[in-house]
Amino acid sequence: MLYLDALVALRHDYNRRIHLTVAGDGPLRPIAERYVDAQGLWVTFLGAVADPGPLFARASLAFASGYLAVWQALANRRLVFSIYDNELKRDYLRGFPEAESVLEIAGDPDELAAKLNECLSDPGSADAMRRRGAELAAENTWDRVADLYLSMYRAHGYV
Repeated sequence: MLYLDALVALRHDYNRRIHLTVAGDGPLRPIAERYVDAQGLWVTFLGAVADPGPLFARASLAFASGYLAVWQALANRRLVFSIYDNELKRDYLRGFPEAESVLEIAGDPDELAAKLNECLSDPGSADAMRRRGAELAAENTWDRVADLYLSMYRAHGYV
């Protein structure tokens, strides 16, 4: 719902309208669909998808805050926008590897709308972030991540 609020703010504050494709399903979907209709947003709800990879490949940017979704978006060279509404989520997002150089993190829908507007106003300025995100994703293969976790577990005597 915070991302939808950001699209409303983007339209009201910057006179911009973008299309959002939502992959996933859950109890908030009917509420979100009614909100989208009431606000006149341009959103397509797909429900649960087995493989979001093709969606990332077609997208120009991604709204993602889940760990694996962020990695997949970065691997597809997408600019990733994430929003938090509590301190735990803020710390989680800011703790993502190289977060400041690969993610656009906002604390509320208005801040996210401002970041979106900046990106849309100057698409070339985000190229370095996209490039670094793709490099970071390429560097962090499953084998490398597994090795890091094993090292951490060994260092703490769990393995």
